[in-house]
Amino acid sequence: GKGSSTTGVELSGTVAVNQFNTDTSADAVKAAISGTSYITSTSADTALSIEATDNSNLLAFAGAIDLGASYTLGVAAAVNELENKASATIENSSVNAGNGDVTLAANINPELNAFALGVAVSDSTGGGVVTAGSGAANRTDLAADAHIKGAVDENSGATDTTIKNAYGISVAADITYTDVTAGAGGFGVQQSPFSADFGAAVAINDMPGDTVKAYVEDAELNANSDIIINAQSAMDTTGDILALAVGLNGAGNFSLGGSVAKNTVKPVTEAYVSGASSQLTAAGDISISASEKDLVVAAGAGVISAAVQAVGGAAIGAAVSTNVVDSKVMAFVEQAGVTSDGDVTIQADQKNPQVITVGLGGEDATNFALGGSVATNDVTQTTDAHVSGNSQVSGGTGVSVNSTEESPTIVAAAGNFAASNKGVAIGAAVPTNTINRELRAYVGNQDSDSFTDDGADGASLTSSTGEVEIKAIRTESLVLAVGVSGIGADSFSLGGSVVTNNLKSSTVDAHVWGGKLDGQKGVKVYAKDTNATQAAGAGNLDLSYLFQSSGGSGSNSVVNGREFEDKAGDQ
Repeated sequence: GKGSSTTGVELSGTVAVNQFNTDTSADAVKAAISGTSYITSTSADTALSIEATDNSNLLAFAGAIDLGASYTLGVAAAVNELENKASATIENSSVNAGNGDVTLAANINPELNAFALGVAVSDSTGGGVVTAGSGAANRTDLAADAHIKGAVDENSGATDTTIKNAYGISVAADITYTDVTAGAGGFGVQQSPFSADFGAAVAINDMPGDTVKAYVEDAELNANSDIIINAQSAMDTTGDILALAVGLNGAGNFSLGGSVAKNTVKPVTEAYVSGASSQLTAAGDISISASEKDLVVAAGAGVISAAVQAVGGAAIGAAVSTNVVDSKVMAFVEQAGVTSDGDVTIQADQKNPQVITVGLGGEDATNFALGGSVATNDVTQTTDAHVSGNSQVSGGTGVSVNSTEESPTIVAAAGNFAASNKGVAIGAAVPTNTINRELRAYVGNQDSDSFTDDGADGASLTSSTGEVEIKAIRTESLVLAVGVSGIGADSFSLGGSVVTNNLKSSTVDAHVWGGKLDGQKGVKVYAKDTNATQAAGAGNLDLSYLFQSSGGSGSNSVVNGREFEDKAGDQ
């Protein structure tokens, strides 16, 4: 929307909304399938291929521009909402693959971009009020699900779902984010010395529970080669999850501006085999893996507020940037049988996550300037690989239960500058990292509180010619918080930065509590945390002398705390 007037009141507003909800399913339910009849066959060697793919691309843009009136309002909002499910399943069915491959794949590749711009400008000399605002938001609720699932006869304990005579079996689910971007800008200017300006920009990405699951539950699978069960959440190589809000406000007498950028990202990625009636048998290798790769979550908020034309001018500004990330990656075998002539691998990975938040603020006023910037990361990471219950896992050449976390980077940075050439300036920068990280690889019970030594719930891992290993490894982590504050005033200035790293918990744990491990080449239980870097820095720059100040003060505070647990053991 666009408006233009030199006097009076001018209002302009726009709203753009995309709502998209789909269910993409490719399923075989209660079916008897022979390898001689092909379903979505991709090659002569494929007996059964079931694939569900969703590629959604949403773009929302809203712009509102108001020019000229004494009282001007420009507001814009852009929203994308995506609720999609992709599923590829076999349930309550029997498949005779005839030595062909059986493949299930569920894929979601989303791209969401929301942009909003609100502009309000007045050149009236008689005073007035200018208000500019914008909001941009993306929300996702995604589920990629690939599974083979049966129903169990209560009397016999037998499952009704089997895949026999397959060459290879693959069950894979994936969400790969191309881009998720929310960008908001609010720009308001009132030229009169007797004027006020209000401005705000808000950018939000809300992704509270995207799930990726690949699993086998109460089903029998037999392959002449490999069985692969894989769940993956990933970022495209050029993509990121970005929330960016920028506000620019200027008025003669009073200016109030704010910007808020927030990401809430809580993905769950799981690959597993469960159920007492589940039995996987392969002449090759069996891999059960869950991974999260190259997740980039970035939030940036910036604001500038100025009121410098009137003798009593005041400017207030705040920039708030927040990331809330809670990632769960799990790979496990529970109450199931897994037998391979080759290797059996149960693997959970989080690789190269980057969580970055930046807040910047600037305030300039004749009489009074007050400003602050806040940058916060609240990060929880859970990476878990385990074998539990009465699971029987046998790998001819080796068995491994591995959990790894590679190269996490978590950065919070805040900066603010407040200036008043005839009065008071107060400013602060507050960056904070709060982190909980749990990395586990284990056999039996997760903790000692639930451990029993009666053998009733003991898992068994054996290798007739190879090694059995349980490993939890974290490498090359970086946690950094930096805050810089600047102040300058003729009469009084107060500035500072408070910088906090709070590593509330950091567990790297490999253990065996209950069960039996037997490897012809040995058994290894191993936990390691390497190359961890945690740093916090604070700075304050007092430039009051440039304003011939009669008084000024500054302060800094740095908190760098850590609680750490690193253990490997068996009981």
